[in-house]
Amino acid sequence: MREHEFVSLLDGLRKAVQDFSLFEAVYLRGFSQAELARSLGLPSRTLSRRLEAVRRTVAATLEARELLPDTSPPADPADS
Repeated sequence: MREHEFVSLLDGLRKAVQDFSLFEAVYLRGFSQAELARSLGLPSRTLSRRLEAVRRTVAATLEARELLPDTSPPADPADS
């Protein structure tokens, strides 16, 4: 993926995915979940649930755009 495509994808996710800023802070900017929860005044469990929802949405978006690597096991030649 080229840089401009990545930037475009991030911009789209920022606009379309509720709480994407939380995902971005933890997974792209390096904040710990505890640090972020504390700074936002959120219980850590609440932040964890929100991040899980965002991860599912991001994964579905990447899958729909065929940007996730294929994690299925290789085909067994004996099955052919």
